[in-house]
Amino acid sequence: MFKGDVKAAYLTTNRGVVEAAIFSGPTDAEQIRITYSIDPGARTVRHRYRIEGWPTNGKAGHWDAAYPVYFTLHENWFLVTHHPELDPVLKRALGQSRLPRDRE
Repeated sequence: MFKGDVKAAYLTTNRGVVEAAIFSGPTDAEQIRITYSIDPGARTVRHRYRIEGWPTNGKAGHWDAAYPVYFTLHENWFLVTHHPELDPVLKRALGQSRLPRDRE
């Protein structure tokens, strides 16, 4: 889905797994746009994500899941988790959340 020099990591934490794509440009991940929708015609709820913008390969990527996926874009990091309890922790650690610690 991505072009250019991309590194990847799979991190296991005590709150769940984080998948990371790390781009070479200092703000490459922040150029990505993610559009979320739910497929109303599906038998079960399908969460759909359209991923586009630099540094994608020029075509929009599509992510179809049976459960919500949580994305964090920070500078050159594209972070993904499937764990709702981990997402606010990542965002707070990167200065993207204003939630007090006891609300997470």
